[in-house]
Amino acid sequence: MRLLLVNYEYPPVGGGAATATRAMARCFVRMGHSVTVLTTGLDVDAGERSEDGVRVIRLETGRSRTDRASMREMLAFAGRGLVRLLRTRQDERPEGAIVFFSVPCGPLASVLEVRHRVPTIVSLRGGDVPGFLPELDRMHAILAPIRRHCLRHARAVVANSPSLAALAQGADGGTVHTIPNGVDTDAFHPAPRRAEGGFELLFVGRLTEQKRLALVMETLGRLRRETAGGEELRLSVVGDGPLREPLHAAAERLGIARQVVWHGWVSRDRLGELYRAADCYVQASNIEGMSNTVLEAMASGLPVIASDGPGNRDVVVDGRNGLVFAVDDREALFQAIRRLHGDRELAAMLGRAARSDAMSKYSWDASARAYLALFDRSEISTSIPASAPTIA
Repeated sequence: MRLLLVNYEYPPVGGGAATATRAMARCFVRMGHSVTVLTTGLDVDAGERSEDGVRVIRLETGRSRTDRASMREMLAFAGRGLVRLLRTRQDERPEGAIVFFSVPCGPLASVLEVRHRVPTIVSLRGGDVPGFLPELDRMHAILAPIRRHCLRHARAVVANSPSLAALAQGADGGTVHTIPNGVDTDAFHPAPRRAEGGFELLFVGRLTEQKRLALVMETLGRLRRETAGGEELRLSVVGDGPLREPLHAAAERLGIARQVVWHGWVSRDRLGELYRAADCYVQASNIEGMSNTVLEAMASGLPVIASDGPGNRDVVVDGRNGLVFAVDDREALFQAIRRLHGDRELAAMLGRAARSDAMSKYSWDASARAYLALFDRSEISTSIPASAPTIA
């Protein structure tokens, strides 16, 4: 089968959805399918090449940062992608397409499904769903007709967690299927043995308000002041984003600058090493779709301390593979970190269960097969209620 995957982000550009796109592309290739990815180039890195058996077409959008795109750059991708698809000859058209993000990639899904009659699945990732990030509400209100046109005409609509599917259905109606993310349990695996001494927390992700790394740092400062051995706690931060400078300043203000190590974005191999060097993963986000980093931490045998926000609560089970705290409960986060710091046997037990869950429940091959199964279904309801505005 000739498959096209469309995502304005693809490694080394982007975050979790980019990682998911590459993982599924590789799975489809291993299954014997021909795969093309349409995505964004970084700086002048535009053009076409083969990467791991996948044909990758990177469009020039003027993007200069790996961790985020401006509205102008997203619109440039949508515009250039539309031109590319409209000029595609019939004999080059895919037999199926998966379009990640209804915004900004939705118009490309509409061209594929409506104009070219290519069965197209829209994969919702989080920020493209109204209500996921309040700061995007105004944009979603403006783009609602375009988004709903894309969803109404898609062969199927998919979200990566039950909570995200429910949010999308509440916003736009229709049926939204759930296909969870996977994780590479070979690349992300436990260390043969944990290093003695110290206790290292790990965070991986974009440095944005949503991730609430500032809360983790404030808790680390309190642990240093109020907990015996609190000075041996360390926080490793992998990632970059708009809050980098304010967070560096906060570390100084809180007196924990020497306890925080800033790695920036790192290679896949280096990331695996950092997971294996850590003792615990912390995810304090107020909302997630389904966090790839939580799955990677679990596959690496780390206990996860996570907020109970949507997305996290679909994966992390309190007392089984990690500890869960209420999103707004600072005291519960403090107690969770102190508990694992003081009870290494509990941390090890939760980490073993996390690894077991990652191996048994979250496979990229299973995710890829689930997407393929949607192409095979003859009747899939993704209709938007008549009351919802659409583009004719």
